[in-house]
Amino acid sequence: MQRPLVLTPTNGYYFRFEEHRNLLREYTKKMREAGLDLGISWSTDGLYAADSRENTMKATSITQEDYDIIFPFMKELHFGIHSVVSPENIKNSIQNFDWWVEMYKKYHLETLTESNDKFPYMLEARNSYWTDE
Repeated sequence: MQRPLVLTPTNGYYFRFEEHRNLLREYTKKMREAGLDLGISWSTDGLYAADSRENTMKATSITQEDYDIIFPFMKELHFGIHSVVSPENIKNSIQNFDWWVEMYKKYHLETLTESNDKFPYMLEARNSYWTDE
């Protein structure tokens, strides 16, 4: 019998810090002991999209060094990603997609995509910033 899943979307900002990763490891373990699975879906623009964002999150942009910490952590706990395509980052979307594929290969994240035909999963941010162009 499959355990119920509690899925939490997050911007993943706190994944960069070891003390927060340790807390998530602890929470994941406690939830499994209670008969639940903790799932995290990390909402992130990707390396080449972050430079083109024009919003208040600019100060919390994630760097390549951060991604190199976060991707192995994702693999460890089997967390997923939903990368965001928005008007602010569309100009770099092809370069960013290629980077995503490279990162999945670099960190051998095939196990996260075996049951999903999307590689990687992309989410279109629907907001009033989209134009006909």
